This record gives sequence, C-alpha cells and structure tokens, in this order.
Amino acid sequence: RNELARYRDSSWSVWPRVPEARRDAAIFRLAVRGDLFFFGGRTAAGISDETWSLGAYEHEWSPLAPSARPPARERHAMASMPDTNQAVLFAGRGTSLLADTWSFDGTNYRNLTNAVAPVAREGHALVWHTGLQAYLLFGG
Repeated sequence: RNELARYRDSSWSVWPRVPEARRDAAIFRLAVRGDLFFFGGRTAAGISDETWSLGAYEHEWSPLAPSARPPARERHAMASMPDTNQAVLFAGRGTSLLADTWSFDGTNYRNLTNAVAPVAREGHALVWHTGLQAYLLFGG
C-alpha cells in the first residue's frame, strides 16, 4: 500500500504525502538526527535504489541523492546504532542474491564489503545489540 500509518495515543492515522508505493524496503531511524529513512524495495517499475527521509521536524518525505549508494534491491535488512548517525545494510535481492555490506550516515553510503561475510540471503533481520556492541543478523 502507498501509505504510512502512525499509532499514537491509542489510535491510528494515515500520514499525508508519501513516496511511491513499494514493498520489501528497509526502514530505520538515525537517532542523532531523529529522521526516519527507507532504502530500496520493489515499486511498480521494478526494484529500487531510492533513499527517502522523513524529517523529524518537517514531517515530510524527501528523496535523497547520495553520491554513492548500493545497487537496487529488495528483501534486505538495515539497522541503526543508537545515539549515532550510523546504519548498516546487508544483502537482499537485486538481479541476484546479494551478500554486500554498506553503511549509511544520513547523507551517503559507504561500501564495507570484505571477504569475510555471511552468505548471500534475503528476507532476514538485522538489529544492533547494545550489550554486545555489534549488529546481529538472523535468518534469510
């Protein structure tokens, strides 16, 4: 569906003005900025490499144009580290299964892929674990 719904004070409301409908995108929040972001997913036109931001204060969606960004994908996972402007993306499905790792700082992506990584996958979950000071990957 092409909507963002908000649950607050025991009721739901639909957010006005949202990006093109898509599925299988990753959504995350960067704590320091307070902004909500999403990357990729599948639109009616195909697999996307778009990044969008929902401003913490403006409350409007804006497309971003990072100078570097991961290839288009869906069914990937992203998670952010609390109290930073740092998120990590892993894997998903583009033209094939992917096993790459990228960081995102609210403006640009950086490829962190190296020879030691989990196998390619899609439909997995990624979360920051404060006690371990590490991202944990599950499933896919």
